[in-house]
Amino acid sequence: MNMPGLRELFDLTDRVAIVTGGSRGLGLEMAEGLGEAGAAVVITGRREEYLKEAEAALRARGITVLAFRGSVAEPDSVRQLVQATLDRFGRIDILVNNAGVSWGAPTLEMPLEKWAYVMETNLTGAWMLSQAVCRVMVAQGEGGRIINIASVAGLRGATRAACPPSGTTPARPE
Repeated sequence: MNMPGLRELFDLTDRVAIVTGGSRGLGLEMAEGLGEAGAAVVITGRREEYLKEAEAALRARGITVLAFRGSVAEPDSVRQLVQATLDRFGRIDILVNNAGVSWGAPTLEMPLEKWAYVMETNLTGAWMLSQAVCRVMVAQGEGGRIINIASVAGLRGATRAACPPSGTTPARPE
């Protein structure tokens, strides 16, 4: 008995997916999976060297890819990403909000500007891009899919990192 392949089970031919934080790690793996299922993928990241390497790896696998350097925390960058995707592919069907940053400091040591940086990227950035992409999806008349990726730390937290007992050293986030 022949088992159906990924492409037969999850055919994304003629679909376009944006994967933020797609230049390495889980984002690159997701971009690869979407591309293998037939989607054209747009990967984003802040570091040119990682983007070029990821773009080459995806192309070598036969995946149609556009690499976009920018930050989801910057409104102009979000607008440029959406426009570049539309200019190249004419549509957007899938958004994977995967980009995220962290600042590994306990609550008592976390500077406000670093907290703001994390929130602007991880929350505001995902919201801005979702809003911009949703407008496109609605205008296309077919809707689309938005997938938000989060850390397991949001479910279990960091033990004793927030407010450690008096006289102890704050635990570093896991």
